[in-house]
Amino acid sequence: MSKMGMRSHYSLIIGFILSLLLPFIAIRATAQGGSIELAVDTANTNQDGLLVLFGGLRQQGEIGLPVAAGDVNGDGRADVIFCGMYGSSGNRENNGIVNFYISDGRDSGSVDAAQNPSNIFKLAGQRSGDLLGTSVSANGDVNGDGIRDVAIGASGWDAPGAGIGDNRGAAYVVLGSPNFSLNADLSTLDGNPPPGVIAIYSPQAGARMGIWIDEGDVDGDGIADIIIGADQINFGGLQHVGGAYIVFGSASLPRVIDLANPPAGVRTARIVGVRQEDHWGAALQVGDINNDGIGDVIIGGSINRDSGSYVTPQDQENGHAGRAADFGGLRPQCGEAFVIYGQRNWPADTFLSNPPGTSTHIIGANAEDYLGSQVHSGDINGDGRTDLIIGALRASAPDNQGQTGAVYVIYGSATLAGATIDLANPGASGQRVSSIYGEHNLDCAGDSVRTYDINKDGLSDLFIGSPERTFLVNGQEREDAGVTEVIYGQRDFLPAVIKFYDPPAGLRIFRLAGAHGDLQGLEGGDEFSYRLSGADVDGDGYIDYIANAMHGDGAGNGVLNGGNVYIFSGKKLSAKLGMLPTEQTLTPVLTSAKLVLNGTGTVQQANAGQSGLSIEIVGTSTRVDTQVLINGAVVAAHVPNPNDPNPSFVVLLDEHPSVRNSVGPLAVKLRNVSPGLSNLSNEIVAGTLVGPQITNVKVKKKTTGALLLKIFGANFPSSGTVSVTANGSQVLLDFASFDAADFISAKIGAQAAPSPGTTMRIRVVTSQGIQSNELTATAK
Repeated sequence: MSKMGMRSHYSLIIGFILSLLLPFIAIRATAQGGSIELAVDTANTNQDGLLVLFGGLRQQGEIGLPVAAGDVNGDGRADVIFCGMYGSSGNRENNGIVNFYISDGRDSGSVDAAQNPSNIFKLAGQRSGDLLGTSVSANGDVNGDGIRDVAIGASGWDAPGAGIGDNRGAAYVVLGSPNFSLNADLSTLDGNPPPGVIAIYSPQAGARMGIWIDEGDVDGDGIADIIIGADQINFGGLQHVGGAYIVFGSASLPRVIDLANPPAGVRTARIVGVRQEDHWGAALQVGDINNDGIGDVIIGGSINRDSGSYVTPQDQENGHAGRAADFGGLRPQCGEAFVIYGQRNWPADTFLSNPPGTSTHIIGANAEDYLGSQVHSGDINGDGRTDLIIGALRASAPDNQGQTGAVYVIYGSATLAGATIDLANPGASGQRVSSIYGEHNLDCAGDSVRTYDINKDGLSDLFIGSPERTFLVNGQEREDAGVTEVIYGQRDFLPAVIKFYDPPAGLRIFRLAGAHGDLQGLEGGDEFSYRLSGADVDGDGYIDYIANAMHGDGAGNGVLNGGNVYIFSGKKLSAKLGMLPTEQTLTPVLTSAKLVLNGTGTVQQANAGQSGLSIEIVGTSTRVDTQVLINGAVVAAHVPNPNDPNPSFVVLLDEHPSVRNSVGPLAVKLRNVSPGLSNLSNEIVAGTLVGPQITNVKVKKKTTGALLLKIFGANFPSSGTVSVTANGSQVLLDFASFDAADFISAKIGAQAAPSPGTTMRIRVVTSQGIQSNELTATAK
């Protein structure tokens, strides 16, 4: 039986069973007195604030329709990328088609891709079975030109001459530009990407590189890096341990990067999984979990999706799906996740079998949970700390409700780095966790999860996709239509356990409902919310929520599994639900900010990096949830007396190493966040952290072509490193000599020397990680 035949057969059986159970489930949902409110029924596409992009290519969404959003032309509006990875071009079956919708500012109505509108551009995969568009991200600017770039995975890409089924995988970066108008076919270019496209090829056959992809600055140089999941990396004789490759962003990335032999000047790193068939890297995301200003890699060891079964167009059932990390063999397929914290100098390899001591490790609660099927992050409760969000699409719910799937919110804390959290007993870790379970067995709750602040109240809102949810709307059963449940952020922790089949009273949960179930669609339900994204598509200053319907059937149900994309105006949806802040928020006034050492004495200056430093802050019109910003970044603060009508704050710099290790003044501001974001307060400098300070750099070019750097300043250490970057890439030094507290000499060899006229960015870093200010100099 074909995969589609099997799916239809099982759908009929499950639909019959659910038709018997639905009345009882509806009664059970009232046990705690709560309910889920229907916010939007996407069957009605004529709604103010709902924009629908109808897919135009038959079956392109068959095994998924990944979506992303980012402003690729710099006009202030986010553009939407939706990927028909199963799409075919002529006789190239399943080569994959990526669609770029360039926003024109509308927030309602529809756009039919089948009509080839002028603001939808396309990139076609190179060969049959490439699955171009397996994953997509528009989260970063990888070449530092100020415009978002789009990273795209092609997990089925075959090396030239290797034959179909090589499946080593590839990734492509489509560079944003003010006049974005890419229409290209990778098959016509004989392996050379078109202008404005960078190709990155996997070094290992069968690795499925590109199964997931994201962008973010994980080394703190100000340029986004490309993180590419490869869930079938083999290592040390073990099959499919999985992992990820990092290609560090740069203004001078070459058009072709073969990771088997990276070109000179291209910096790369690798993350390697643990056990055979763990499939690490099948999902990953970049997020700043420890709030140090450097992106961290959240990586999951779990895969359970249709694209994982795909091998070739002729064999779409025997690939490796339904695999996950197993807690050292103790819990088969429980799934796991790691947070590998960003660093300025990554090692060539990071082994999850022996991870850095700062890593955070999360373990699925039960066998077959598939924890790590999705990962994300955001500040759900507004405490200034980033919370870790992890999906487990087959997690077992309490009350014998079955494998509903779940999402876990692991709240940010000063002790999260280095923690191990076993979700079978999360309290034992000392970390606070909220567990959110789906409504019905096999809903796949947590198969997709994202957080975005769509109502501009300073809190991340939680979006949980259950793409295989069956439900009733006005008496109509929609089998496998799929839903998104929305929980707006709040100034408190969520309940420890939330059950969508028995929601708690007092917590508002909203539902966005898929349009078509098995009986309304051409062939099965829409599976709405299989992939999610968010960005300001209409340009009104509010983030809009985006969800796909991978089995949506195009305009008028005229394109079988063409895949649809639904864009919900963040502002209009929040206003409709009464969740849009309407009151004017008072701006706090900062009256004092003092740098304190060891909780006793005020100091005007202190050595950067030392322990025991804090900042004591006093103001008026403050609240317990007032945000504290130091040098422009929000930091977590303690409130000694929450009952004070104008509470004061204490920031412990040991909880914020990026601030503690910085050199220079500590500029403090405040901002109220409820019911909406206030203006920033006045600024007070609490004190100054003293460390290495560069005042001048002189560059001399030798006759050999080498560059000699003379670095002048103060408080230089007796040993350390000199960091030189050019065009976003690290420059290799021949030596750096720390000659005196006010002078350092360094040499760049002729082969590593940047070309004349290139701007070099120079820092001094102590052995304790204290960084000087950055000064620029021009290469000669």
